[in-house]
Amino acid sequence: MPSVVKINVLTVPEEQREVLEKRFASRAGAVENSDGFEWFELLRPQQILRCTTRPRSP
Repeated sequence: MPSVVKINVLTVPEEQREVLEKRFASRAGAVENSDGFEWFELLRPQQILRCTTRPRSP
């Protein structure tokens, strides 16, 4: 079964990064329990906060 990969790049001011991470953490399971969803990953490089998801294709 083929998959579709979605990558979202968020530009977040440095002083708001911790707040954003806490918001994602507080919603743990909300997206992952959606039909067809396979994987979620939040990446935190030095320069940019990035979030990637990998949903299952129908």
